[in-house]
Amino acid sequence: MTYIKDRIAAGILLIVAVSVFVISGQLPFKSMIFPRMIVVVMGLCAVLMFLRTVSFSAGKAPAAASDPKLKEPFFRNGVNFLITFAALIVYTVAIGYLGYFVSTVILIIALSLALGFRDIKMLGASTVAFVALVYVVFILTFERPLPHGMFY
Repeated sequence: MTYIKDRIAAGILLIVAVSVFVISGQLPFKSMIFPRMIVVVMGLCAVLMFLRTVSFSAGKAPAAASDPKLKEPFFRNGVNFLITFAALIVYTVAIGYLGYFVSTVILIIALSLALGFRDIKMLGASTVAFVALVYVVFILTFERPLPHGMFY
């Protein structure tokens, strides 16, 4: 069994990671650090994805062959995929009007509820924790403004 789709996906991800790494070199130093950290991790994951499809011992199946998730369909629930896709499109538009933080809180809560997550305490705590983490990392640490909107 060949893993051509995984190899192609890994190659594309690696090309994108290298391209973004090179292009980000044109940014000011403080602005290039975060994108470069992300694409280095992305590139490493692409290499690992490729290596899982390669057999290093003669006659032995690649590591990916024993992965039970390969036998599952890519979309377990098409409706949930469409809900998520639509929510992300609305989120992208809403950021311009409502700002990053308000849009993100609405997205996390609405999408979680739409997909069936019902633990309100955990949902509230994780939403606040995520937004606080993003605030600390981008606003306080990197001093990078996020989109402002009608409410913030």
